[in-house]
Amino acid sequence: MVTRQPIITVMGHVDHGKTSLQDFIRESTMVAKEPGQITQHVGASIVPMNVIKKISHDLFKKINFDLKIPGLLFIDTPGHAAFTNLRKRGGNLADIAIVVIDINEGFKQQTYEVIEILKNYKVPFVIAANKIDKFPRFKSSEIGNKNAVSKHKKIISDSIIKIINSQEPAVITSVENRLYEIVGTVYEYGLQAERYDRVSDFTKQIPIIPISAITGEGIPDLLMIICALAQKFLTNKLEMDPGGIARGTILEVKKPKGLGRALDVILYEGTIQKGDKLLIAGVDDIIETKVKSLLQPAEMEELRDEKTKSITIQSAVASTGIKILANDIEDVIAGVSFVAFDEKREKDLDIKQIKKELMHEVKAIVTTNSNEGIVIKADTLGSLEAMTFIAQEKDIKISNASVGKITKKDIIDAQTEREKNEINSFILAFNTEELDSSVIDLAKENNIRIIKSPVIYEIIVKYEEEKETIKKLITQREIGTLTKPSKIKLLMGYTFRQSNPAVVGVEIVEGILYANVNLVNKEGKRVGTLKSIQKEKEFVNKCEKNTQVAVAIENATVGRNINEGDELYVQITEDEFKKYKNNKDFIDSGTKEVLKEFAEIMRIQNPLWGV
Repeated sequence: MVTRQPIITVMGHVDHGKTSLQDFIRESTMVAKEPGQITQHVGASIVPMNVIKKISHDLFKKINFDLKIPGLLFIDTPGHAAFTNLRKRGGNLADIAIVVIDINEGFKQQTYEVIEILKNYKVPFVIAANKIDKFPRFKSSEIGNKNAVSKHKKIISDSIIKIINSQEPAVITSVENRLYEIVGTVYEYGLQAERYDRVSDFTKQIPIIPISAITGEGIPDLLMIICALAQKFLTNKLEMDPGGIARGTILEVKKPKGLGRALDVILYEGTIQKGDKLLIAGVDDIIETKVKSLLQPAEMEELRDEKTKSITIQSAVASTGIKILANDIEDVIAGVSFVAFDEKREKDLDIKQIKKELMHEVKAIVTTNSNEGIVIKADTLGSLEAMTFIAQEKDIKISNASVGKITKKDIIDAQTEREKNEINSFILAFNTEELDSSVIDLAKENNIRIIKSPVIYEIIVKYEEEKETIKKLITQREIGTLTKPSKIKLLMGYTFRQSNPAVVGVEIVEGILYANVNLVNKEGKRVGTLKSIQKEKEFVNKCEKNTQVAVAIENATVGRNINEGDELYVQITEDEFKKYKNNKDFIDSGTKEVLKEFAEIMRIQNPLWGV
């Protein structure tokens, strides 16, 4: 058994500095290469122990800590918490998580979601309170400012605690108050947190490390805490049989120039070798092939970067990030799991069970989740899982979720859902290929709305905005079909015919009066049907408030069931009243008043009418 590298997942709200933190450590500029400068695909970087010791050397000397782990494998995730659910067999891929927050902005919605998921999956984590250099009146150390210009030319030797304590008293107090706000927020989740140097029990308290991903201040402290936690509390978890079956997760499927199709993967268990048999979970079935070649990124290089320098290797031991070259992997999608083994080991394995396990996780994501709902598309399984997760969090129903570009079949599926419920006339597409013109035309023809973006949270925000617009249109249409509430008053001295039908002059006190409506009096008794409206000797279908008109009322007799001076109401059903009440934001104050009066009248006989 050997000790493998701990897998560290970096998470947090967008633009709080997740990738910038890793940039400082690995001296790269990946942050500038993402859509909107937001990391959208999981990346991996190997940080060897010699680099960690270089950065945190002085702190390790002070605590006299002997490091035995070989290094750290950083996984950079997109900002949304959904991507933290990067799974491996038997649990979460991360051994430890770093939750990055902007110390000046505090917790955001995505931070809350991250904490909730880490808590649910029982993944240990630390909090990196980033952008301490941007804190009001905070003075970065001279060395830190130099690092901002030329990283690693001179490593910060002071701990962040010493740097904070060197500030003006008012700044120290402000930083302390901000950190205790973080402590209080974490406590709301039933968890305890404290500034790392004040933690009395690392098994019960979450350490908070103030840092700056720009100046490097606090990063030595952060690396020291991560390494110490991994070595002290995860020793058993990090032990691995290097001769065991290889297991991993596919991050991305690429076509590197001159290499054909390649797989960027995280190997989290065992050893993989050139020539090994490779089993990969596919959308419909297991993909079987052989490892043609293995490529290892050079130290401190980013696995995702197309310009990354790679070294050809014969084998790789977990945990690490590598490229696998193989034939027959055209249908492989990112985010799925794989296993690899040599011919000697194959006879001792339950291949059927392994295949079943691999397919189970795919079928759990690429599936129909509801009898009705929207259609979701994504470029990778991990992205699809993220979209599905977000939808579930937002109570969005999904009828179909799949990987790949939007096709005519997706439009037809969405149209089928639209016929069930107009609110389902959406296709949400994350980072998918450009649409064919025929698909665009079919979508327009069937009133299907496609929301497409390389940034997931933008898709969700736009979807919710457009969904609300559709809801309002549907509600307005529904209200438009209801009987219009109205109140009229019979004018004195304007009885033109006593009955058959009664023709009288009225004033419209409130609402819009339409023809062909039933009328009731103040006791709730029906007095007749208003069949026609005459204004200035012309018949009209409707008339508005404060207008005097002549109306013909069937089954009414002046002097018997109606009288001059009476106030009458247009009769509406109890179901119509409830619909108005449930959509009161769409009706004016006058209509609301008429409805209130009408309800009071109807409740004389039935106290629960319209309740």
